[in-house]
Amino acid sequence: CSLLNLLKQGESVEPPVYSYISCSRSKTETVKVDPADVIIVEGFGRWAPAGIIYSILHRKRLLMFYERTAWTERKAGWWRTLYRRLAGKAVDCFLSNGALSEQYLRENLGFSSAPIIRGCMSADSFYLHYDVEAELEARHKADREAECRNGKGIRFLYVGRIVEPKGIRQLLEAWEIHHQSYPDDTLTLAGEGILLNEMRERYGDDKGIIMAGYVSYDKIYSYYKECDVVVQPTLEDNWSLVIPEAM
Repeated sequence: CSLLNLLKQGESVEPPVYSYISCSRSKTETVKVDPADVIIVEGFGRWAPAGIIYSILHRKRLLMFYERTAWTERKAGWWRTLYRRLAGKAVDCFLSNGALSEQYLRENLGFSSAPIIRGCMSADSFYLHYDVEAELEARHKADREAECRNGKGIRFLYVGRIVEPKGIRQLLEAWEIHHQSYPDDTLTLAGEGILLNEMRERYGDDKGIIMAGYVSYDKIYSYYKECDVVVQPTLEDNWSLVIPEAM
């Protein structure tokens, strides 16, 4: 309700229609926006300009999810900072990850008076916990245990996109060293991305690495339940949602 009131600014209007613009790097199709009252973009990245330009040309409200902090952007460079300061002027409200993201927006990018709503990234921890505690179906449990290949070692789990910024290369390079000393341990990668096929070709013969590929949200709880350690080698996220999910 507070978000709607902020957007209406005292006007009497119909409930707004929202349009969220985001696209993975592997997709190249043209972005198409259906008629909307509110445009939502994710940060100042690759597809943000499409939403910013659309909102300006069509006089629509513009919201932006933002999760970066002064620490993650310490090497951003003056030109990227300047671009963000200029592009951000079109944003009506920022939806920030938390206090440090808000601090970066206000102090580093200069949006001192812009409306900022904190805590817009959250994990479905209640139902994940419920599903983990619930008894797994016997057939599904048997399939997953067979997939792990052995029950002797420690079972490591990575959940997320298989892309460069997530530190996948560094994780698997470190795993090669680890696995020499602990051959019974296993590492499961649950997720998809532009590096998945490359990693499968390179590590497909490694008996300690399981490339699960895409796992739907209603099944991921079983991976959390059966692992011993969750790893997140991200190179740029300041707080991955996988962390509260795993906790």
